[in-house]
Amino acid sequence: MSWSRVLIWCTALAAASLLPAQEEVLIPSSLDGVEQKALLDIPPAAAPQPLLVHLHSWSATYNTSGGWKEALEETRRRGWVFLSPDFRGPNDRPEACASELAVQDVLDAVAFVLGRAKIDPRRIYVAGGSGGGHMTLTMAHRAPGLWAAASAWVPITDLSAWHRFSKTQDTRYHQMLEKCTGGPPTGEPALLHYRRRSPLFHLGAARGLPIDIQAGIRDGHEGSVPVRHSLSAFNELARANNAWGRQIPPPAVDAIVAGARLPEGLESEPATESGRKHAVLFRRTAGPVRLTLFDGGHATDLPTAIQWLESHTNQRQGLTLLSGLDSHRVYQREAGGGATLRITGVAAEAGSVESRFGEGPWRELTQAGAGFWEARLPVRGGGPYTIELRLVAGGAERGFRRFEEVLVGDLWVLAGQSNMVGRAELAPRQEIHPLVKVLTPDGEWRTARDPLHEHRHYRPGEKHGAGLGLAFAKEMVRRTGVPVGLIPVAVGGTSLEQWNPDHKAQGRQSLYGNMLSRFQVAGGRVTGMLWYQGEADTRTRELGTTYGERFARFVASVRADFGQPDLPVYFAQLSRYGAEPGEGYSAWDEVQEAQRLADSRIPHSGAVATVDLDLGDPIHLDRPSLERLGLRFARRVLDGPGPRLAEAVWLSRNTLRIQLSGVKGTLDAGPRATGFSLSAADGSPRLLLFRATPERSAIVFDVAEAREDEPLFLWYGRGLDPPAFVRDAHDNALPAFGPVALPPRPR
Repeated sequence: MSWSRVLIWCTALAAASLLPAQEEVLIPSSLDGVEQKALLDIPPAAAPQPLLVHLHSWSATYNTSGGWKEALEETRRRGWVFLSPDFRGPNDRPEACASELAVQDVLDAVAFVLGRAKIDPRRIYVAGGSGGGHMTLTMAHRAPGLWAAASAWVPITDLSAWHRFSKTQDTRYHQMLEKCTGGPPTGEPALLHYRRRSPLFHLGAARGLPIDIQAGIRDGHEGSVPVRHSLSAFNELARANNAWGRQIPPPAVDAIVAGARLPEGLESEPATESGRKHAVLFRRTAGPVRLTLFDGGHATDLPTAIQWLESHTNQRQGLTLLSGLDSHRVYQREAGGGATLRITGVAAEAGSVESRFGEGPWRELTQAGAGFWEARLPVRGGGPYTIELRLVAGGAERGFRRFEEVLVGDLWVLAGQSNMVGRAELAPRQEIHPLVKVLTPDGEWRTARDPLHEHRHYRPGEKHGAGLGLAFAKEMVRRTGVPVGLIPVAVGGTSLEQWNPDHKAQGRQSLYGNMLSRFQVAGGRVTGMLWYQGEADTRTRELGTTYGERFARFVASVRADFGQPDLPVYFAQLSRYGAEPGEGYSAWDEVQEAQRLADSRIPHSGAVATVDLDLGDPIHLDRPSLERLGLRFARRVLDGPGPRLAEAVWLSRNTLRIQLSGVKGTLDAGPRATGFSLSAADGSPRLLLFRATPERSAIVFDVAEAREDEPLFLWYGRGLDPPAFVRDAHDNALPAFGPVALPPRPR
């Protein structure tokens, strides 16, 4: 990773909000390479210093969040290093709001500082208020071993509950949440998505970490985050630390939330700190966790937070991983079949970082000093592997991490529109495969199951979302034994223009930019791409006639931006449309023909026919057809093309032979080989084919006499809903084609 692009803004050059000697730095994400801004202040010191990581509020950025100047002044007074990362800015986009990208941005920022300053690895702290409190608690459970302590003020802990509150109060926050997550928390998939980004449901992972939660008792009445968020988080942390008796009883929680006052008989502990902005009304500890209710609403007091943080030193975990190794993930194999992982982390003290696979022997990765370290870990192809890391110092184990289901195999991008997303009815019971994983839109790796593209906002009771990706991946694993990781990026209803590479500068706000970002998150190298798109480009003749040229440009741009000039790209030819077209879909044949020709015109590409498959609605394939299509894609990758038009020749004036290539086994054209037709040069039909005789890899047609000799053109699968069912013995279908000019008819 390159840290070379650093901008220093001093008082004379910076905006007025920047304090003297304040640096603004650019830190590239280790996941997608997007540079993130941060404020950094490193006071001169010879000895290792504490580090405060300040996390900005919900709608703010790294340098606009309320209270950051106070925090900076306090850290300067104490001789600490101060860091305020941006982690994707305001929470109004999918890549923000505690996404995998945002979490990694914070870790990358810490790694950046560890490489530039002398930091005491046992005194790294994190703090923030409101949305920063949300992210503070998120980082507490995502990297609990990194922090000596965490301080969250008026934190948001349950996003679905906050969405309801915001909508009731008619504030903008529910709209921002929907921009982050794709919609409201209605239906189980959407609710689960909200919960994945809500720290309340994951705080068990922060067990043992000193956490300070501070909330204004009137918040929710006078502020934007009801105090219940803080009370619920404290109770969950009390449970995680086996301090059940320290929880706030539910009736007391309800009374505090409803009345903004303490109920009688609720026992409080004394508060001893000085210099607070707001008087303490209630305090309770539960193991290493502290809850404070103060006299106020939605407010923060970061100098008070720092005063509490300073009293803690990290004695729990000597080894923290910052990047490079995840459970349930597929890493792209290299030419030799394995992968070399670049791992970064923090060691609380100098020692040996060691690794082992399963129950195998421990081997040294690197000698680490106290602080930042990095190492290369070779991993053989296949898996799943259990990989363990440990820090050994003074002959004793000082830290330990365990990662499960680590795989090395092939990564595939799934792109396009709704037939790639999958609109088919979900199977009542899905059979998952342990060697097939998926990178979710949140950046998490998990065992793959439909819906792969994660329809987060189904209506309650929605049962659709099956696609072709799982069938493809399972077949690839069955035939090769190589694990498969899927990177789904398709979006229903999208045109090729919406995938235009010219939009990549918009980042994740564009389809192309989002695909590039997800490609980088997956590791920056893949085996290939599957593409199913084109329906939206059949609405006008202009779109249809330019589709081939535009698609070739798209493929060339993908290969250039991926840095893989020979990247295999396999694409589905359009299938059928089973309803009255109205004014749309007038260029269906043109797009199908452009896709057929792209198979031979674009190197390292391949078309897969779908015209014979069944529909589940007027335009989307049903589940059995999508499963068949997934198998066809796998066969196209492993076995090469299926049936293709090779040539059409006249055997006599009344006999036309259509020769096919790529036929596996025998040809199944049905009793009449329906789907073939002839036309004149202007496209008007000529009803001349009246009998078909299928052969092993050809079809011979008897052709009637015409009123006059004229140039004739051959079609297969013409129109929106043709009866076209020519396949080979392996269920590979003949693509639709036409118009194909025939040689002159013999006299």
